[in-house]
Amino acid sequence: AQKTECKAQIQVGNLPQIIGKKELIKRVFQNLIENALKFSSKSPSPFISIEVEDLEKEFVFKVKDNGIGIDFKDQKRIFEICNQLHSSKIYAGSGFGLASCKKIIELHNGKIWVSSALHQGSTFYFSLPKNFKKE
Repeated sequence: AQKTECKAQIQVGNLPQIIGKKELIKRVFQNLIENALKFSSKSPSPFISIEVEDLEKEFVFKVKDNGIGIDFKDQKRIFEICNQLHSSKIYAGSGFGLASCKKIIELHNGKIWVSSALHQGSTFYFSLPKNFKKE
């Protein structure tokens, strides 16, 4: 796969300290950021913001991009294993990224979902409970 420089901007708000499996949570952020870059619109430059909402019993993280967006009818199936919406000839990938994010977040007793519209970017949300018990 050929890598090209995309001059993306990533804005990160104040993130809390959380309890969880470090490598797995890191993988969630990596997958969401990689997807945002992969499905970015080439003009304007890719922009990704990462924020969190501190609720009483959980944190809700928000990873927002200005990419190509996801049609509403496809939003449920993007979290299924090997369910790519786009041709692998156009967008490289295995189809495991979002499915693994879902598994990791559920392992931490959280939820993951998306809000998006075609040509209007996507916002991925995931919640993590404040009282997660590491095993």
